[in-house]
Amino acid sequence: MKETEGWSGPENLNHVSEAIKKERRAPMNEFEVFHDKGTNRWTVVGAGIQCFVQMTNWQYSDSLKRFQHALEACGMNRALTKEGVKEGDTVIIGEVYSLCLYVQSRSYRAHEVILGLPYDQRIDIWSLGCILSELYTGEVLFPNEPVSVMLAQMIGITGPIDMEILELGQETQKYFTDDYDHFTENEVRFLFHTCSSIL
Repeated sequence: MKETEGWSGPENLNHVSEAIKKERRAPMNEFEVFHDKGTNRWTVVGAGIQCFVQMTNWQYSDSLKRFQHALEACGMNRALTKEGVKEGDTVIIGEVYSLCLYVQSRSYRAHEVILGLPYDQRIDIWSLGCILSELYTGEVLFPNEPVSVMLAQMIGITGPIDMEILELGQETQKYFTDDYDHFTENEVRFLFHTCSSIL
């Protein structure tokens, strides 16, 4: 076996482990603020704030005051105000997702898997179809977007998802309303307020 340049064994994977540890320990006050002028949408991106959102599940929290104080403490309110975010503007601070074992790569994932239904070998046929489309067109059929966006793309190409599938899906409520209308986004959003305005 020929040794490749720079590879001398498993110790070379230490940098991967260190990168993962660093990501987990990322401080909340290290983030970037982006503004999409077309949609007037503010987005905050940072590993620390994303971990905070995931661990505390603020999407379901009823305590706006505690949430705003946490944002104030990490300097986010000052940064948002400096960027031009005004009282009442909508700010997205991270996508909510749950960690679980996936049986398919996201771009080739069948809607049965996404919606939490029992599955069989037919999901492999779905993946094969996605791969064949990619080979033919040179483009990924369902790019690696948030899952809710991918579901919207699937519906646009294949038509509405059967009602029976929606009713049986254990994860349906994450992406559809009680009336089975599709959510286009699964993000944590809040209306920007300074701490003094909500006391």
